[in-house]
Amino acid sequence: MKAAVIGAGGWGTALATVLSGKGYEVHLWVRNSELYKTILLKRVNETYLPGVKLPGTIRPTLSLEDTLWGKELIILAVPSQGVRQIAKAIAEYLPYQALIVNVAKGLEDGTYLRLSQVLQQELPERHHPNLAILSGPNHAEEVSRGLPSATVVASISPKTAKQVQEAMAAPFFRIYTNPDLTGVELGGAFKNVIALGAGILDGLEL
Repeated sequence: MKAAVIGAGGWGTALATVLSGKGYEVHLWVRNSELYKTILLKRVNETYLPGVKLPGTIRPTLSLEDTLWGKELIILAVPSQGVRQIAKAIAEYLPYQALIVNVAKGLEDGTYLRLSQVLQQELPERHHPNLAILSGPNHAEEVSRGLPSATVVASISPKTAKQVQEAMAAPFFRIYTNPDLTGVELGGAFKNVIALGAGILDGLEL
């Protein structure tokens, strides 16, 4: 399978290593030219995932068009406030049948839209059934080192969710499907708020 990861932060880079480990050809889109050079020459993302050697099958690139060309699986790993901008930028380059998986958590600032709603607004309607959300209690450092992790994929299409599960799962990276797209997105968006509140209550012994 040919895969693209849009965004070379810690999570995007970690997922690129998972896909590479499955034998996929992976293009990793890097916004920053200096980081691109570092990854290309040293095979390490020193800024966001230091200490993790990147396999040769991960190819960094600065071109969105080159990154997306002919890909069957596309991972959107940009921060939540950059999802709309990147969706506009990639819309014309998306392969027709590609699975599109957003892995950012949060709501859009100002509109408070879920990120799947943002993508539905900006991407052509023909891509909507292929959209999925990946969300779970994951840490990039752990996943990139092959430590046991679990996550959830949700989509309006059960077929898409199943395809993403099969495409991204690894022996150490278990993926569950869930039909509740809204619940999965809101859980990811509010988990830290809930955790903070629980910590305060625990500290106050309430």
